[in-house]
Amino acid sequence: MAINWIETEVIEHKHWTDVLASIKFKGDVLPYKAGQFTKVGLHINGELISRPYSYVSAPSDDFLEIVYVKVPDGVLTPQLHDLKKGDKLFAMEKASGFFTMDEVPVPQSMMYRGFLYNENNPTILAHLSLPNFPGDS
Repeated sequence: MAINWIETEVIEHKHWTDVLASIKFKGDVLPYKAGQFTKVGLHINGELISRPYSYVSAPSDDFLEIVYVKVPDGVLTPQLHDLKKGDKLFAMEKASGFFTMDEVPVPQSMMYRGFLYNENNPTILAHLSLPNFPGDS
């Protein structure tokens, strides 16, 4: 399957350390689900070089964001590391992957804010007074 590449624009590039960085960019990519990934790429020596990266932005954000590690002898990441606000970056039009909540089976037990919840013994949650967090119903 051929990839439909979309030209995007870097709106922020933050270098967290000498090798760890995040890039925020905007472009007309299709909506995606949390947990999916894209490929980003740059034209290097006349060829579009790309690598896969998970989105770290929320699907509801008005920007896209990835985090990457600069590989000193790599082909793509040293070039990514040099990008500035306003530079162009290519991304897949349609995200890929199925590491999404739709694919997670309903567990018999699960962690809830650090506490183990088991459907056969849910009483621990009944005795806890947990604060409401943003997004809680």
